[in-house]
Amino acid sequence: MGLDSKALYAIGNLGVHFWIHVFRRIFKRPAPGSEMRKFNEYYAEDLLVPLKPADRDELIGYERCINCGMCVSVCPVYPPSDAGSYRAPDSIAVSLSRSYPEFGSTRDSIYNCAQCGACARACSRGIDIPALVMLVRRKAMEIKDPKLMKIYGPSLERIAAGETVYGPAEDTFEDFKKEKADIVYFAGCGGRSLTPKATRKVLEFLRALGIDFTTIDERCAGCLHQATGAGLGDYAGVAANIEAIRAAGARKVIVSDPHVMEIMKRHSPYSEAFEVVHITEFLAGIPFKVRRAETPLAYHDPCFLGRRGGVFEAPRELIRRLGTEPIELKHNRTDALCCGSAEGTFILDAKVADGVTARRLAEARESGAQTLLTECPACVSAFKGAATAGLQIYSLAEYLADHYTQSG
Repeated sequence: MGLDSKALYAIGNLGVHFWIHVFRRIFKRPAPGSEMRKFNEYYAEDLLVPLKPADRDELIGYERCINCGMCVSVCPVYPPSDAGSYRAPDSIAVSLSRSYPEFGSTRDSIYNCAQCGACARACSRGIDIPALVMLVRRKAMEIKDPKLMKIYGPSLERIAAGETVYGPAEDTFEDFKKEKADIVYFAGCGGRSLTPKATRKVLEFLRALGIDFTTIDERCAGCLHQATGAGLGDYAGVAANIEAIRAAGARKVIVSDPHVMEIMKRHSPYSEAFEVVHITEFLAGIPFKVRRAETPLAYHDPCFLGRRGGVFEAPRELIRRLGTEPIELKHNRTDALCCGSAEGTFILDAKVADGVTARRLAEARESGAQTLLTECPACVSAFKGAATAGLQIYSLAEYLADHYTQSG
């Protein structure tokens, strides 16, 4: 049986690492007794985390990691971190699948993972490293790790009090609320607090198109609960959202935030309650006219919309309606780089996040485009918060709303 490029790369890289370890062992021997002391400290009783049978079954799959390094080449977080605040995905897989270190000491590694899924796609052994990271996050939440709670506790408290993950909502879009409608537009924390002006434009656009929709009294969808490992089980906002959507008589929910889309499509009880569609998919399915774009348009694939959600064609079809072919960035579609959002959910280290964002924006500038479109509030916020001289940033739906024309 022939070997594909992934397997050949993995074998070659494994050989290099083998000889590196051999030379280290020859020329840098540990002091006598030091390894035993390390072992005893490492497995001290207060550092052990109880594993359930299901956890152990899950770990078996991750133990197939051979530290080949395939994932390192595609990880968007590792290069900007200068290998300081974030160990590469292969290092995470090897160390965490074999034994759980103290969660506090792995905080930077585990909570700087963007959950973009690039490493899982590249892995020659088919290991879902982001799922391993989530397993460790869940275990950390189970024991209420003090360092972890200090970081995320205030945000979780804000959500429990009915606010967004970023604080009080900038806009609740009450003027778009109706008693009954076929569709609910769910803005999410990002749409209400990060990009409220863009969200309002999209809602006005939907109204102009004659769409029968309503907004609701939203609670946070639960993205932070899921991202930190707390899960949706004990979060009351889920039931409140489902009840409000059902009370409106809606059969479908439109979202602009891909993180909300993933939560509602893949996690119970949302997934059984109603149909969820992303705004780009919805708009691509209805006719409307827009005037031609004034500048060349590049498109950034959000990780959760593209690689994780599988939505690639709808945004590009909508850009073509603007009379231009979308300019593809160097890394696009399933190979797209993360935006670097540090908006309280994923990348914890602000310097690392800035490096990830800068790398993606450099690709946008290299493309020659003057306007960069995407469709995720976190991506828009990350790009607008960076130095974007000579580059305009818009959500795609917002840009379409600005160019909508009712005339022929």
